Amino acid sequence: MKPLRVAFRLWLAWATIPAAARAGSPAPTSTVAGATIPGSPAAAAPGAGVKASAPSPSGPSAAPPRGPASGGVPVAGPPPEIGEAFKFLEGTWKCEVRFSADAFGAGSPPMAATATLKVKRDLDGFFYRGEYEIKKTKTMPAFRALIYLGHQPAVRLYTLTLLDSAGSLELATSPGFAVDEIAFQGEAYSRGRRIQARETLTKRGPTAFSRKTELEVGKGLQVIADDTCKR
Repeated sequence: MKPLRVAFRLWLAWATIPAAARAGSPAPTSTVAGATIPGSPAAAAPGAGVKASAPSPSGPSAAPPRGPASGGVPVAGPPPEIGEAFKFLEGTWKCEVRFSADAFGAGSPPMAATATLKVKRDLDGFFYRGEYEIKKTKTMPAFRALIYLGHQPAVRLYTLTLLDSAGSLELATSPGFAVDEIAFQGEAYSRGRRIQARETLTKRGPTAFSRKTELEVGKGLQVIADDTCKR
């Protein structure tokens, strides 16, 4: 019975259209019960029966939001502890260095030298970078080192990283200053060995400080170098 009902509706819709409209150009179409019906009022309305879709965003308004709203994590600035601890080192220093016996290998004699140390804030303020250099002399080979000092809030430790022109690497940490002295304890990788190391910085007033380097030589830590630095 359903096909008969659909056919009757089609015929009824067609019969109600004026003859002039049927004789002219094709009238707009619509659908009834799934069948196309010409000339219905609903079909005559522009866009009738069509679900309009929203235009796709474009241009600047389509850009995803930035910052925390889009899940981005803002980068925190340098920890204040680093400036509080190492600001006194900024600038250029002249250092008198005493090297102990065996400092440059088994059998090497004690030596003295003059070094230059230049310290500045680096890497967007997260570290202090020191450039340490000894010029070559008749008795002393040229020597250079880079020293990075920082602070890691997650573990509440100050850090020292040292790399030198002899191929050595030192990694050490410290809980902080005890009065005017800070001692970094860690490890050094030198001449194919992994050894214990300690670096101690001591303030000697506003224009001077000393640095003592200890490495595991034989039994326990031994002083390898002692610097006295002045502006």
